[in-house]
Order: sequence, then C-alpha cells, then structure tokens
Amino acid sequence: MRKFYQVSKLPFALTSLCVLLSACGGGSNTINENPAAGGDGGTSTAIECASSDTTCVDLVFDDTPVVNLNYECGKYRGLTSNTGVARCPANSNVTFYLKAADGTRRIDLGSIAVKPVRNTISSEVQDTSLIRITPKDLAESVTGTGIASLDSSSGATMAINISRLLQSIARSNLSDPALPYLGKNEPYIDEAPVNRVYIDPELKAGIEKLTENVTAKDFQDKTFLSKIQPWLDDKKISLISEAEAKRRLEKVILAKNSGIFYASPSLDSGLFQSTGVDLKLGVSGTGSNGIDNTASVAMFALTSRTGDSTGYGLEWVDKASDSLAKYTVYLKNKYSKMRLDNGSKVFDPYTNRFSNFNFTVQPKAYTEGTNATTYAGDIFHFANGRLIRDLAVLGSADVYNLYNGEAIKDTSELGTWEQKSTIGVTSFSGTASVFKRGAVNTYLDPAVWRVEKLVAKGETYQFPLYATLTINYRDDYTKDCDSCAKRETLPIAILANGDIVTDGNNASNYTNSTAICNQPQKDANGNSVEVKQKLIGTIRAAFPSTNTNDYYISPSIVISGAEFGALDGTLIGIGDRVKINLAGIRNVNAGQRGSINATSAELGDSDTNSAIWANTYNSFTSLRVAYNAANEQAKDPIKDIDPITPAEKRAANQDYGDFQINTSQCYTVREKN
Repeated sequence: MRKFYQVSKLPFALTSLCVLLSACGGGSNTINENPAAGGDGGTSTAIECASSDTTCVDLVFDDTPVVNLNYECGKYRGLTSNTGVARCPANSNVTFYLKAADGTRRIDLGSIAVKPVRNTISSEVQDTSLIRITPKDLAESVTGTGIASLDSSSGATMAINISRLLQSIARSNLSDPALPYLGKNEPYIDEAPVNRVYIDPELKAGIEKLTENVTAKDFQDKTFLSKIQPWLDDKKISLISEAEAKRRLEKVILAKNSGIFYASPSLDSGLFQSTGVDLKLGVSGTGSNGIDNTASVAMFALTSRTGDSTGYGLEWVDKASDSLAKYTVYLKNKYSKMRLDNGSKVFDPYTNRFSNFNFTVQPKAYTEGTNATTYAGDIFHFANGRLIRDLAVLGSADVYNLYNGEAIKDTSELGTWEQKSTIGVTSFSGTASVFKRGAVNTYLDPAVWRVEKLVAKGETYQFPLYATLTINYRDDYTKDCDSCAKRETLPIAILANGDIVTDGNNASNYTNSTAICNQPQKDANGNSVEVKQKLIGTIRAAFPSTNTNDYYISPSIVISGAEFGALDGTLIGIGDRVKINLAGIRNVNAGQRGSINATSAELGDSDTNSAIWANTYNSFTSLRVAYNAANEQAKDPIKDIDPITPAEKRAANQDYGDFQINTSQCYTVREKN
C-alpha cells in the first residue's frame, strides 16, 4: 500500500504473516539492494549463484561488511562483494574462509545454515531483513552454544579471534590515518559507521606461506595464532589487541540489532479460524483473577546503533467473550498511551530475547473522571520471547513451526507479556507477536556519509547535520479550524554515528523550538546551560543515486513523548520509506548552509513523490471514527461503543500528511583544517 496511514488500517501483523509463511513478497533492509557483483580479488574457480536464480538469497558477512572473503555453499563458491554480500541457495550451508587465488592453503572461519526470512521467488517489495552473519553467529554455529556476552567462553573467544584476524588484515588496519580515505587507504573511523573489512587479493597471496591449514576450531583458543604466524611475518602484519577486536565487534552486534520493532492489536478473529492454525498474531491478553476484560496492544520501538531505545504503545481494554469480539476491541474503545520506560533495551543484542522491555500505561485518552485512570501507572512488560532470524518474535507454536519447519523445543522463545499495577498485582497477561522492520546497515557508504576524519585537509564534510522537519497537516484537519496549526516544526541533529536526536532549545517542548546546532545556551543570568536532547531515530542506509549525481540517506524516526506535543506518536520512514537528498550540501563551499530535501523512496531513487509522515495514535483514532460512522448506519448497530468525542474527530484528520526537511538556520558545511 502506498501510504502508511492506509497500512495502519490493516495492521502490520497481516503483512508480516505473509512473509513468515512465504505467501507474500520479500525485500532487503536497504533501498538500493544491488551490490557490486564481487570484490576485486576474483578466483578462476568461482561459480557464483546468478542474480536471476530464484533458489538463491543474498547474505552478508558482517564484521562491518567483509569484502573479498571466500565462501562456498554446495556447488557455488565465490568472493563477497564490495558491500560484503554473498549469494547462496536458501537452506544450504555456507562456509567462509580465506584462500589465495589458485592457492592450496586455506583458513576456515566456520560454516552456518542459510535461513532466509522471505520467499525467494518474490519481488523486492517488502521491508524484511537481509541475512546478516557476524563472527558471533558463525561461532555459535560452530560451537553449538549460544553467546550471551563476549566473555571467555569458547564461543565468545572464537568470535573475538575471528574478528581480530579480519580486522587486522583489513585495509583499515594497514592504512595511514593521516592520509584521506581514498583508493586503498581506508583507515578505521571510530566516530562513524563507514568501516568495512576490505581484504586485498595480494595480501591473501601470503596465505601460501602457511605450513598447514587453519580450521575453524583453531579460533576457539590461541591455536590459530601460531598457525597464521608465517603469513603475518611475510606480510609484516601486527594483530590488533583482543580488547580492540572485542570493542569493534560489540559495535557491530549493537548496530545489527538496531531497527524498528512493532506489534499490532490482536488479529485472532474469525478470519483465520478455518485454517485450524492457532496464529496468536498481535498482542492480546486477558484479565487475571476471573476478570473477563481483554487487553489488546499496538507498539512501536526503535533501537539505535548505540543500543539506546525510544518508543510508545497503545492499549485498549474491553469485555470480549470470543475472538471476533477481541478483534473489535481497538475499534470500539478509546486507547491509553504507553510510554517506553527509560533504560529499556527492547532486545538483548546477544541472545535476541526481550530485555527490560517495559512501558508505563497512561490515563485513557479522550476520557475524564475515574474511568480514565483504571490502569494508569501499570507497568506493561514483554516477558518471554526470542527474535527469530532477525525478523519476528512469534506468539504461537503453530506459526513458529510453520516458519522454521520444525516443532519448537524451547517454549520460552514464544512471545508473552504481563501487566502489573503499581502494587504488583497482575492486571493482564497474554501472548505477543513482535516484528522487526527497517533493520539498519552497519555500513554507510563513505561516498555519502562524510565526517571530518573521512576527508582530506581543505575538503568539506556534512555530518553531524543539523536540520529542521516541517510537518504539514492536511486540509481535512485545518479547513474548519482557523485557530488550528497548519504545520509544526522539529529541529533535529543527524549525528556522525548515524543516530538522530532532537536539536531544540527547549527540552520541555521540542516541537516548534529553535534549532541550536548543539551549541550551549544561556539562562536568565547569562550562564551556559546544556539542553538535554532526545533520541528519535537512526539512519538506516546511505547510498548514491544510480547516476552518482545525488547522495541519499534513509531515516527511520519514532517520535515519542509529551514534550513533542501534537507530534507525539509520529513515524517517518517506517511504512512509507523516505530518502533525503544531500546534493545541495555537497556542492557548496564551507561556511554555506546549502539545502536538502526529502521524497518518498518506495519506487527507488527516481521517486519524486512527497515524503509521508504518519501518526499511530491518530491513525487508530481515524479507524475508530470510521467504524463508528459505519455502525451508526448499520441495520443492527452495536450498542457498546465508546462515544466519539469532537476531539477524536479532529485528531482523526491528523493521521498522516507530507513533510519537508531543510538545513537549520544555524547549520553550515564545514571544512577540515
């Protein structure tokens, strides 16, 4: 569907079910999934799976993307591309290794099963994740044990050792940080996600100096060190420290976990009863102690590249005696907002399980009196559940079995939740299906993502970038209200590390505040004060246009909190993907402001449609208002619907709109001195 507000009216879980059961399209986590066919270290024995072969899927080895890494999967073998991509048959086993072209010695890193998250014969239309394999994933596959942290276990040791070797032989470790990021000089940039492990072919030629092959098991301790020493000596390579390898790998693991997580209200309606499958889609539950109330929940949460989180939810409560009644809970009733608690991790990046994923329930919206505060202050807690294939936590064993092709062994991997009052009494509990959307690239193309350490002296750079969003309301909202705002503004900062925070001068009301470009402010007495800013998003991809004349970044933004006023609940780049063109700040001199603009990215870099925002709170309100209007015209109308208030009718027209973005007044392009 073209617009996100329309998607809101058919809860996301239905789309995600299609992905899970291979009934609908699949896609990548980037806007421009068309990487180079391979690195520049080709081998005469390469037999690569063709892009037209629908039995194969793309995957990336990610210790930051590794370029020119050997891989083989059945009859196919080749080298990872310039963005670390390999291509293998779905459900095959892939082995990663290092080997000189036409050489005989090799260094095996390990093997892992290729488990796709999508239907391989579908068009690239759905926003599901590319398969990403890190040294941690490879070590878990080889050792057969999970890695809960980068400790001293054999699995963690193996992951760190693999990363240590790859990072040490990469261009980044062999480059001169005093020289610009150019040609074969790619120094490791700590402040920005522009790093990749590029392994030059001439470096791999030295592997022939080994006296014996290195096995994956050798990386579980220090055995690999003595075996690779002849190669290191020949190429005069010094390994980075274990501590540095661990630190870099931790950053990759956090970035891989980054993305948007969402849940919809219950879809356990009569729509699916004939299948005989217990779907448990969405988030729903029942009251405790014999209370026949049903609760249904929608939720959006964003985790950043650095592991921080923001998000919100909506909860509806009603009496519901059957599954069809549960489906109408969010249509008949007003919602209560839920605030993601400070410090929530959402998912543990190592175990992929829910971790400290808590919301505080707010008073019921558009409601006065004691009815508004029945559950206010309750803590909603996602309890059990593990993210499967970086795509979904499933609430049903039936769907889990269909997706994985085998019966579930550990039921704690299924999604559950509970809600407790301020005195610890359980109000509700139930099942949860949570999906990931908009995973981020751990690598942002340095041709686009220009930070100070990436450029040569005298060259310009653009990040951090200070910009202002202008959120426009539709005429349906403003036409009958002379006093209603036609638009709101929000100053933001796109940081060098890829995350997005506010940049306003008023932390109690970021909306319509003045951009400050991260400069200290003065209080009434003239003293410098630092304005606390808030996480709202991350950049998921950076890419040049196909003609290389334009430079795009693609954001995911979740705006949550009372300090955002009417913008609370706004989403950007989630349902209708967005691209921001930076050409206007790439082609100006230092000291100039330049300009940027946003358009839709649904049709690729040629798409010139307006960029769209949507508000989840108001989208569900719009749906409820429409449901109530239809019910009033029904022959036998339902009687127990929460009355629609004038405020709800107005909010229903604030469900979506377009927006613009431009550089803030205080921003200028900078030059490296």
